[in-house]
Amino acid sequence: MGGTCIEIEYDGARLILDAGLTLRPVSHGEPRLPAVDGLEMGDPSILGVIVSHGHPDHFGLVGAIHPSIPRFTGAGTQRILREDMFFTPHGIDLDASGWLADRQPWRALTFIAPQRFRRSPRTRWRNDISRSAVPRTAWSWHATPHRLSTGSSPFSVLRVEPTGF
Repeated sequence: MGGTCIEIEYDGARLILDAGLTLRPVSHGEPRLPAVDGLEMGDPSILGVIVSHGHPDHFGLVGAIHPSIPRFTGAGTQRILREDMFFTPHGIDLDASGWLADRQPWRALTFIAPQRFRRSPRTRWRNDISRSAVPRTAWSWHATPHRLSTGSSPFSVLRVEPTGF
C-alpha cells in the first residue's frame, strides 16, 4: 500500500504523478525510486513531477529524483512539506518549478485507454485500476508504480483529481 507513482507517456514525452514511499517497512535498506527510466539520472523526456499533496506515500521519494527534472505542486503543499521538516524525517524543502492552482480542475493529458499497462517489477504493492464504457481510465492514487502508454489513438480527457483528503 502507498508508494504512489504514476508515469504517463505520450509521443515520447513523460509526466510523473507523485513519487511516494511505501507505507510498509523496507526490507533491503533505503527505499528506492520506482522503476521509471530517467528519474535518478535525469532525462529530458520527463517534463516534470507533479506532487499531489503532502503525504509521504505521495512525495516521499521526490528528494531522490534528479534535480534537472522540474517539480510542480500547490503552494499549500509546499508550505506543509517545509513545516513538516521540523517534526518528521519525511518533510522536504520542495523547490517547485511551478504551481498548481488551489482546488482548480486542470487537464494534464488526454487519452482514451492505455495500449499497454505495465506494473513495476520492483514492487509488490496493491494496484487499483478500472476502465468504464466511456473513454476514460481511472485509478486509485494509492497505486503501484506503473506506466500508462498510448500510441496514436484518439484521445479524451484524463482528469487528475485526488480525493479523500
